[in-house]
Amino acid sequence: MQAMYELGARRMLVAGLPPVGCLPLQLTMAELRQPPRPQGCIAEQNAAAESYNAKLQRMLAEFQARSPGARAVYADIYSPLKDMVDHPDKYGFVEASKGCCGTGLLEMGPLCTDMVPTCAKPSEFMFWDSVHPTQATYRAVAEHFERTNIIRFDN
Repeated sequence: MQAMYELGARRMLVAGLPPVGCLPLQLTMAELRQPPRPQGCIAEQNAAAESYNAKLQRMLAEFQARSPGARAVYADIYSPLKDMVDHPDKYGFVEASKGCCGTGLLEMGPLCTDMVPTCAKPSEFMFWDSVHPTQATYRAVAEHFERTNIIRFDN
């Protein structure tokens, strides 16, 4: 951020971490461990993401205080994504623990090709693959930002 500031950037939007303990890949990897873990998101991983996000917010405030004219806005992606995991039906999702690509458990990025089967209705899935959200999820996060005025830099 300091390098960007020195190059002239004054308005910056910085996203925090998502609830990583709810990602299909993390849930799958946890299932492979012995003994089996309880169902649901992995609390320790989500706690680590929340701790990181709190530190990031403090760092952004410190950066802004020591950088004249800078406006560093924190984008909370954790809260809306966690709400989607906890209440998928509220967002029109029928699946929030697997991805649409392949098995939805391990495949991600370049492993999701035309050769790999996908779900019939991606808009009903929170995740496209085992890590990345679908367009429907990104749309819901963007709408959350609009509602909470996170995109505005004027204050």
